[in-house]
Amino acid sequence: MQYDRAMKDPVRDPEEIERRYLEKIHALDGAHVLEIGCGNGRLTQRYGSRAISVTGVDPEETVVDARQIRPLPGGTRLDLLRASATELPFRRESFTTAILAWSL
Repeated sequence: MQYDRAMKDPVRDPEEIERRYLEKIHALDGAHVLEIGCGNGRLTQRYGSRAISVTGVDPEETVVDARQIRPLPGGTRLDLLRASATELPFRRESFTTAILAWSL
């Protein structure tokens, strides 16, 4: 298994299959994305520049590490917060798409 030394975490999806699959099933261009379980921002960095905004939530302290990825290329607005997926602090219909990767 490959490891990202900076994140001290296994490198998941080095071939970017996740990102390509997301692009096939949902257009990310111009989307307002909710990423549940954003962790350290691994996936956010791969698709984020295509969206208008990305809001990442994670119940763990690792979400603080994701602040390293600001700003995303292309001017995408990025908001990160520590929150539980079972009690999301957003109004209904705040996002055009939601992403969960390695979060279950």
